[in-house]
Amino acid sequence: MHPFTLERPRDLAAALAFQAQAGRTDAAAEYIAGGTDMVQLLQEEVRQPTRLVSLNASASYTDAVYIDYPNAPQAPERLDLGSVQSLSGKPLAGVPKFTYTLGADIAQPVGRIAGQTLQFYGHADFAHRSSLNTSSTNSRYAQVPGYGVLNGRIGVRPESGRWDLSVWARNLTNTKYFQTLAAANTGVITALLGDPRTVGATLRIKL
Repeated sequence: MHPFTLERPRDLAAALAFQAQAGRTDAAAEYIAGGTDMVQLLQEEVRQPTRLVSLNASASYTDAVYIDYPNAPQAPERLDLGSVQSLSGKPLAGVPKFTYTLGADIAQPVGRIAGQTLQFYGHADFAHRSSLNTSSTNSRYAQVPGYGVLNGRIGVRPESGRWDLSVWARNLTNTKYFQTLAAANTGVITALLGDPRTVGATLRIKL
C-alpha cells in the first residue's frame, strides 16, 4: 500500500519527473506557468490464493490542479471572451482523477512431455481510467470520455521454460476510445484513436 501524498513540484526538474511519471508532454510548461498542486492516493493489492493462481489490483485517485495560471490560452469556443483566460484552480490537462487495474494469472499442469511437466497458463488484465481533458486550454471539445481496456493471453510451456507458445489479444472487447482530443482555433477537432483489437501468437525458445 502506498501512502497518501500531497505534492507540488519544487522546481523544473521535479516537474519533468512528474511529466515522466504521468506520461505527459506538458507538465514542465504547466509548472513554469505557475506550478501545480497534486493530491494522489494509491492502493495496490496482490493475492495468491494458491501456488497456481495470482490476483492483483491497484487503484489511484489524483487531484491535480493549476495553482496560479491567470494568463492561459483561451479555448477556441470562448475566443469571443478574449485571447487569454484564468485556469487557476482548474484541473491539470492529461491527468485522470481515477484509474484502476485488475489482473489475474493462472497455471495448471496438464501432463508430461519429454520428461518435463507441461503447464497450461492464462493471464488477463483490465485497465480503466476516468474522463480527462487533454487540452492546455481546457476546451470542452477536448474532454476524453473514460474507458477501459481488457487484454488476455493463454499458452502452454514446459516447467523448465525452455519454450513457450501462446495466443494473445490486446483490447479483447474491441473498445472504441480516444487517447487524446484537441480543438484548434479554426474549429477543427483532431483525435488520437485508441488501438483496436489486436490478436496474435508468440513462440519463444531459449537456446
